Amino acid sequence: VAVSQQNYFSLTKEIPIISFRSKSLNYPSGFISIEYSYIFNLEDPGYLRAGYKKIFEVPGLEFVSPGITLYSNFDTNQGISPEFSVGLFRIFDTFTTYIRCRSNFTFHTNGTSFQEIYIGFYSGLFSFYIN
Repeated sequence: VAVSQQNYFSLTKEIPIISFRSKSLNYPSGFISIEYSYIFNLEDPGYLRAGYKKIFEVPGLEFVSPGITLYSNFDTNQGISPEFSVGLFRIFDTFTTYIRCRSNFTFHTNGTSFQEIYIGFYSGLFSFYIN
């Protein structure tokens, strides 16, 4: 995480709550999720997010996924976050390793905009699917 020209380490857990079925059985066409991020050594380290990601399966990769989330640290920083993910490869047909880039734009003058780049694992295992 890059905040005000400082770099920080963070951990994020994202849970796809509602997934929308696609014609392919590999991935949903999109999903609504909630996330919690903890940014180490930051004054207000906890961020809760809710958002939507659209998934496009791409030959040669697993998927590309643009998304948008709203975020809050329940103090001085609330905003919106456009993001872009690239699914790289699958592990045991359950998890997909991906890279995500996200820019966070604050709604408040007291808040701080920041950027994130991270590696994660996607799984729709606990998601409720809608046709």
